[in-house]
Amino acid sequence: MTLGIAWNLRRSIFAPREREADSQDFFDNMEVYEKAFDVDWRSSGLEPFLKSPEDARHIRSVLWTHYPDLVRIFEHFTTVKHPLKSNEVFCMRAPRYALLGMK
Repeated sequence: MTLGIAWNLRRSIFAPREREADSQDFFDNMEVYEKAFDVDWRSSGLEPFLKSPEDARHIRSVLWTHYPDLVRIFEHFTTVKHPLKSNEVFCMRAPRYALLGMK
């Protein structure tokens, strides 16, 4: 049964995202990814374990190249098979992390 009304993103439950999201859009843009990457890089604590600033720049560059895909992979592995009432959504525990490494 159809009501004769075409679905429209701007009239959907997702409409507020265009105003409320950092991207001011329905989808994240590169500026949003850059800010998120900077936060993730600083939070990673990797730099003290690297041999030189050149190594840090190289690893940062490689991770940045794949960052949008890494974000999608993280979102997938942290949201699948969680009960909706779970407070562990967007959290990756050790068994899930190990499963990611096997894929």
